[in-house]
Amino acid sequence: MSQSSTWLAIGAAGFALCCAEKQDFSPENPVRGPSEMLPDNPPLNDGNFSGGNDQVPAARSLPTPDPADPSAPAAIPKSCDATCRAHCSAANLDNPVNAGLCSALWGAGRSGTAIVPEEACRRLFVDTTGTFPTHDEIKDQCLGKPWGEVVTRLITSKDFVDLNRRLWADRLSYDTNSVSVERIYDMDAIVKKLYEGRLSYDQFAAVTSAHPVLTRKHATPGDRAEALFWTFLGRPPFGDERSDMGRLYSLWENHYYDHPRLGMRLPDAFIRYRCVDDRGNPNPLSSGECTSINFGFEQLILKPDSRADEAESGDGLVMWSGFLSASEWQKLQAPGRAISKEWSFWEHAVNIVIRQYLDYDLATMVPEVGEQLVRYVLDHDGDIRAAHFAVLTSLPYLQTSTGTTTEAPRFTYGPLKQIDAEGWVDSSRKLVGLDQLKCDLRINRPGEFLQTGSPSGIALILDSDWELNDEGDNVRSDYRDLVQTLGGCPDNSEGGRFKIVSVLTTANQLSFAGKVCDPALEQAAERADVAQLLPSGIDPQKAVDPDLAAQVVDFQTRRFFGRPAAAAELAAAKEHGAECQRAQCSAEQFARPACFALMSSAEMIFY
Repeated sequence: MSQSSTWLAIGAAGFALCCAEKQDFSPENPVRGPSEMLPDNPPLNDGNFSGGNDQVPAARSLPTPDPADPSAPAAIPKSCDATCRAHCSAANLDNPVNAGLCSALWGAGRSGTAIVPEEACRRLFVDTTGTFPTHDEIKDQCLGKPWGEVVTRLITSKDFVDLNRRLWADRLSYDTNSVSVERIYDMDAIVKKLYEGRLSYDQFAAVTSAHPVLTRKHATPGDRAEALFWTFLGRPPFGDERSDMGRLYSLWENHYYDHPRLGMRLPDAFIRYRCVDDRGNPNPLSSGECTSINFGFEQLILKPDSRADEAESGDGLVMWSGFLSASEWQKLQAPGRAISKEWSFWEHAVNIVIRQYLDYDLATMVPEVGEQLVRYVLDHDGDIRAAHFAVLTSLPYLQTSTGTTTEAPRFTYGPLKQIDAEGWVDSSRKLVGLDQLKCDLRINRPGEFLQTGSPSGIALILDSDWELNDEGDNVRSDYRDLVQTLGGCPDNSEGGRFKIVSVLTTANQLSFAGKVCDPALEQAAERADVAQLLPSGIDPQKAVDPDLAAQVVDFQTRRFFGRPAAAAELAAAKEHGAECQRAQCSAEQFARPACFALMSSAEMIFY
C-alpha cells in the first residue's frame, strides 16, 4: 500500500469513529472538532459592564506661557504632576479608557472635540452591526437613551456576534483548500461562543492554538509558532521563541481524509507521535524535542494506543486528529495556555479592540490606557466584550472627526474610518428596501461542494449563507463579484480583505449605485422601488418644485446618512428643484438621481 493510501485509510477510519460518536454528518450542523468538547457555559457577565456613562471632564486650567520668558511654564506639561493627578481623580472617571487617558488629555489642559448624537449613533451602529442605520433606527433605538444601555444592547446582539465572526474569519483566513470545512465550522462556533461571552479570551486562545484551522494552514512547527505569535501577541517570535514554541507544535502534520458523505478529499491535521519509545512511553533521550522552557516548563507528549497506525515511511506512529479525546485536545492547547500568561497577550487583546473602533494605537500613545483596560477585562473574568464596551463608551470614541486638524494630538478628535465592502453594499441595499445577500464566511469555494453532486454537499451550500442562482447549479455571483472587487468576501488563498479608494473601486461603486437608484430611469432589473426614495404620500408623478425637491433631499439624507439635511444641502436641493421644475420633472425623475448622488458620496463610504 502506498503512503498516500495509508493516510486515506487512517482518515476514513477516523471519520467513521467520529461520525459513530456524532451519529451522522449533518449539513445543517457540520461542526467537527474541539468546540464540541467545550462546556456550554452561561455568559461570564450579564452584559451590564461599568463605566458607560462618564461625563466629559473640564480641561485643567494652565498658566498662559510667556514666549519672552524661557523659565515660564509650558502650555502643555510633559508629564502628569500632582495637580494633574488630583484633577483626574476629582473627575471620578469609571471608564478605564477615560481614566487612563485623563493625564494626557483633560489633566494636561487639553479638550476633546464634541460629537453630535446622530453622528455617534451612526458610528456605533456601523461598528457593532456592520451596516448604516436609518434615521428612524437612530431615533428609536439610540437618541435620548443612556449611552451605556445602547452599547450593551448592541454588543449582546446577534449582529455584533456575526460581525466579529467575520473579523476572525479574516484573521484566521478560512480556506477550504487548506482546512477541512468541518474544522472551519468548528472554529466559527468557538468564535461565536467568545462573542456571546461564554468563553474567556485566554480559553479562546488556548483552543485556537491547537485548532486545525491554525495548525493545518502552516507547514512546519516554527511556522505554526509564528502564526500563534502574530495572532495573539501581534508580533513575530524571536529566534529562540520560535524554536522553543515550535517544540510544542512538533506533533502536528498535514494530510487528507476522504469524506464519505461529501464525496470529497478534505485537508486536515494529523498527529505524529514523537518523543516516545517503542512501547509508547516518553523517551528521556528525545523528550527535550517536545518540551518548551521559555514560557514555563511545558512538555507535550501523547501516548499512542490502538487508534494510531504505523506510517508507511516507517518513522513512527500517526493518527488522524478526528480520533483525539477531550483530554488530548486539552494537552495540545499548551501553546495557547503558555502565551496567555504573558501581560503582552492581554495588551494585544485590548489593542485589537482599540484599533477596531478608534483606528489608531491609543494604548501605544498613552500606555496607561492599555494598562487600565487590561485590568478591566481581567476584572470581568477575561470576557473580551468588556473591552468592546469600554472603548465604545469611552470619551475618545465619542468625539467628532469633523473640523479637526492633524496638528492636535490624535486622541483629541474622533475616528474617521472606511466601511467594509460588505457593509457598504449591505447598507445600500438595506436603506432602499432591497433583499439582503451574503457571502458565507466559512465556505470560500462553494462551487466545489456543488460540483461533486453529492446530496450532502448540495445540502451544505443550501443551508449556508450562499444563495443559488436561478439555474440552481451555482451560487449567485453578482453580489460576490461586486464585493470582492471592493475588497470584501476574501478568497483567502492568494489574498485577504483590503480597503482602497481607486478608479476601479469608484467605478464599481458608481455602477452599483446606478443599478440600484436607476437615475436614467432605464428600468434596471434590481432597482429600488421609488416609494423607498420619496417621503410618504408623495405621488411619483407629481411635478417637482423647489420645496418638494428639498423635502426629497431631506428624506433621503435622513435615510442614507442618519441625519437631517444641512441648510446648504437644502439650498442646493431647491436650486436643482427649480431647474427640474422648468424641465417639468416628476418626483421620481428627481428622486432617482438624488439617490445616486447620495449613495455614491463619500459620506456613504466613510463614517
